[in-house]
Amino acid sequence: MTFLFIDRITELVRRTRITAYRNFSSGEDIFRDHFPGYPTVPGSLLLESLTQAATALIEASEGFRQKALPVLVERVKYRRRVKPGDRLDMEGRVVEWGEQIVRTDFEGRVDGAVVIHAELTMAVMPFESVFRGAETRALVMEIYRGFLEGAKLGGFEKGIEGLS
Repeated sequence: MTFLFIDRITELVRRTRITAYRNFSSGEDIFRDHFPGYPTVPGSLLLESLTQAATALIEASEGFRQKALPVLVERVKYRRRVKPGDRLDMEGRVVEWGEQIVRTDFEGRVDGAVVIHAELTMAVMPFESVFRGAETRALVMEIYRGFLEGAKLGGFEKGIEGLS
């Protein structure tokens, strides 16, 4: 099982907002045990999807010079079940951008209905303090290139630094 819970970023406006999505297919391991006869995406994985989108917003906005890690999750609300075949559409915006902390507000929707809402506070630190070495950096950049393929970008003068 991979631990990537974004399929694609559809829009990213530097230091402002992001939209992304994740399709949950019936063949995923998570549905085997959660729950037999009533397959449901675990709430923790819905929250992880939002957290990965917040991470992508911050890291891409900073040209991959900064790494974002969650430090506080507030006001999480789960509103309905997400099941196999559902597409989770995520939308997040920056509430406050500080030097070491970025506060965000995110929603996840399925077929237009809100299924999760959370306020995420992310710590920001030098990228190389977490991802050391050229091979690791290359792997992370390959993942981001896939996420961002075809994304509408805003606020970047010459595209996203660090992706080439």
